[in-house]
Amino acid sequence: MKDYNLYKEIFELSSDGLCIATTTEILLCNDTLVHILGYESKEDILNLHPSNFSPKFQPDGSLSFEKASKMLEESSTIASEWVHIKKDGTSIWCDVVLKPILYNNVASYFGTIRDITEKKELEKKFELSMQKNIDSSFKKLEESKNLFETIFNSNMYAIAIIDLESNFLLVNDSYSVLTGYIKKELYKKSCIELTHPNMIENSKKILKDAFEKGFCNGYEKLCLKKNGAYIDVIMDIVLLPNKKEFLIVVKDITQERKYQKEKVLHEQQMLQQSRLAQMGEMISMIAHQWRQPLGAISTTAVNLRLKLEFESCDLETKKGIKETSEYFINKLENIENFVENLTHTIDDFRNFYKPNKATSMCKLETLLSKALNIIETSLKNDNIKITYMSDSTEVINIYDTELMQVILNIIKNAQDNFREKKVKDPTLTIIARYKSISICDNGGGISKNIIGKIFDPYFSTKNEKNGTGLGLYMSKIIVEDHHNGKLKVENRDDGVCFTIDLKE
Repeated sequence: MKDYNLYKEIFELSSDGLCIATTTEILLCNDTLVHILGYESKEDILNLHPSNFSPKFQPDGSLSFEKASKMLEESSTIASEWVHIKKDGTSIWCDVVLKPILYNNVASYFGTIRDITEKKELEKKFELSMQKNIDSSFKKLEESKNLFETIFNSNMYAIAIIDLESNFLLVNDSYSVLTGYIKKELYKKSCIELTHPNMIENSKKILKDAFEKGFCNGYEKLCLKKNGAYIDVIMDIVLLPNKKEFLIVVKDITQERKYQKEKVLHEQQMLQQSRLAQMGEMISMIAHQWRQPLGAISTTAVNLRLKLEFESCDLETKKGIKETSEYFINKLENIENFVENLTHTIDDFRNFYKPNKATSMCKLETLLSKALNIIETSLKNDNIKITYMSDSTEVINIYDTELMQVILNIIKNAQDNFREKKVKDPTLTIIARYKSISICDNGGGISKNIIGKIFDPYFSTKNEKNGTGLGLYMSKIIVEDHHNGKLKVENRDDGVCFTIDLKE
């Protein structure tokens, strides 16, 4: 089955028109033959006699139908030039090779058809030119050769012709500049030799695939220069019609890759800067959350101390001992619960600032719960009402702490806006559905003059003291670059709505 699929792929990808026919009809053909004859689909060709695609007479004066029938009656391989008629009525010259085969137990022929119209026209022009002036023809050919060499060598891309073993046969000036070798040196080397050792086997496989498919585009590898340095290159490989050589076009992308690496590093630095800018706000949130449990712990401790100091514990009777024991156990359990709450809060804070280099499988509902656990107390202290709905049960692969930063940044911006505008009955509506999160507020929306700029780096509506302008910029990078998602904003009703969409 594997060989069958391979043969089928070769049959379909062939640059020549291929078919299987009997003496009366065409049984099978590839898309190349359909293209050569100018038809729209294989169905337009199948079941027709080969002479249906021919003029009434061939150039030698013979009837196409009779000549085709006679050729198909031969028991040996036949090679012939043949004139075909395309669907639009134009004539084309073709090289036709017919080989007898047995197809589905039926005596048939495997046909190879190659369009040689351009070749025939060139031959005709050459013959006419030779008849007029042989010297002039040679001069024009020489000029054409010089023109080709000029174009070949002035191309900005490195271009080479290599054999099937990757040995250099012809290179242009740009290829010499790219590698640092002069042309004579390159003609003693192969493309594989100028490949990083870790990529040699893969490069051989790429050449094999290019031979089978006829091309390979966008292959990236490290290329060795004469000075021993390696450069990043991207390469297009095309199998030439003679199927004995490859044409390769190579572009140096070292600077592009360097820029991409620098861009990633810059984004990481900005992400860290953005996180540090939020640290003060996070500490404020934690202070809000810790105030209540710390106060409760203090009150419980005072109660226990007073009970002991005023000797209000009855330790003389079994009933008194039991009641005292239950009282102390109950209060100590309360303290344990308060301490556990404090521990969870500090763990959330610590995990938020821990470097997040790997993705994790997580539900958006779980992520929102963690984010709200950090900021909820701070929101309640500002009398901000939270409406939260979720029907997202999908487990997805995400950078959880990075997305938590996005959620907290959007919510914190809304909180600051409520304070600044002194919004009456401030409300946040948070909805999680499938792979998206919507965070909407009733804070009056964003001015049309700046809504298109809010994701720009260092753009901030806050004063210099309170804003860095990195929050929404980094949020967009996190969602769109790190998660291949979309972060959108729009004014809606009496406020603004941010949507984190991870469906992309």
